[in-house]
Amino acid sequence: MIKKIINEFIESVDSVYGVFLDGCRGLESSLDSFEQSVLIQIEQNKKKASENKQESNISYNLSIQDFDSSCLIYSKGTKGQADYRILHYTSTQAEFKQRNSPGGNNYKFIGNMSLISIYAYWEKSCRNLIAAHHRVQPCQVQSEIFGDLRWLRASILHHKGIALPEVERCKIFKWYKRNDAIFIDGNHMEEIVSSIKKSIYNLYKIKAYR
Repeated sequence: MIKKIINEFIESVDSVYGVFLDGCRGLESSLDSFEQSVLIQIEQNKKKASENKQESNISYNLSIQDFDSSCLIYSKGTKGQADYRILHYTSTQAEFKQRNSPGGNNYKFIGNMSLISIYAYWEKSCRNLIAAHHRVQPCQVQSEIFGDLRWLRASILHHKGIALPEVERCKIFKWYKRNDAIFIDGNHMEEIVSSIKKSIYNLYKIKAYR
């Protein structure tokens, strides 16, 4: 029974890790596609300018910097029609590029939320099932790995992603000091998942009441 509980938990961890990896790959692809489309547009503009087909009030001599300073709008429907609506507005294309670049806000969000999801699977499901199996209270089921993730999660959710002093109590994931910005990147996620899998048969211990 306990093996089944742990294996199902590992499957959940793998699912989260898969989303993390797919998400990072998607951000990389999105940024590359966007940058390529800008370069193509610049080349097309140069061709139009050389053909002297420039229309009034339209400049075809735009640089990458010009594109970076222009806004980016996500929309749905046909512009000018009743079904058209703006879904999301980004003040500049440079902002879009920043948040989708490695180390950008979107990478940070995916990594931090993946940690939170893994901890939630442990705390809300696996830990309770283990406790029921051993006929103890959930608080008696203790894990160094998830003890560490607890402090990192608290910093992300309740302290705006800034490390609380408690992160210095981490025993395994000693990545941050108090007031550091929490950013769970690819290396961190790999270490988290690897540590969980390596400890599959020693993932927790039961603490007896005194």
